[in-house]
Amino acid sequence: MRITTFHIINEDGTDKRKIWVVGQGERPHYFCQQQVNPQNLPVIYKFNNKAWLLTGLWYEFLCYFNEEMRISQ
Repeated sequence: MRITTFHIINEDGTDKRKIWVVGQGERPHYFCQQQVNPQNLPVIYKFNNKAWLLTGLWYEFLCYFNEEMRISQ
């Protein structure tokens, strides 16, 4: 099992955003065993074969973060 986590937090810890988790499968075996739906987790779960934060996911994250900042102002 390989995962990558991406944490969004400011320096003093007063502003925390949802953690992004990148796994290797849409419904990994370890989720199926526990009957967990990744969409119901308190994180944003994405997946690809290597569990890496690739360019497409990085762009998706930037769009998400930009929208979060726009809403908070």
